Amino acid sequence: MAAEGAGLFLDYWKNRITDQTIELLIELAEESGLRSRIEAMCRGDKINLTENRRSPSVSKDLQTVERRRIEQVLRETDGNKSRAASRLGLSRTQLYVRLRKYDLEVPAAS
Repeated sequence: MAAEGAGLFLDYWKNRITDQTIELLIELAEESGLRSRIEAMCRGDKINLTENRRSPSVSKDLQTVERRRIEQVLRETDGNKSRAASRLGLSRTQLYVRLRKYDLEVPAAS
């Protein structure tokens, strides 16, 4: 199964992919500059000059964007983890894994 959005082609199989997940992936790609790196790589440009190879090094960028997005959604849902997980296209367990990974505190309800 495949999908295209904002000029980015996503290929996935046997995964729980929702429209929200695709929107989030496109947002992450745009915010991290991944799209321009992919286009440069397709032109044959060396995009990771420090390692002298043609592959994107965006892991930290994506983690930063993911962390910010989780923080934002938690604020918007007043710390409600069930609603936040749903909006992020994650299960509650997946959200808890990311909360531990990024050492995030859930904001107190207002």
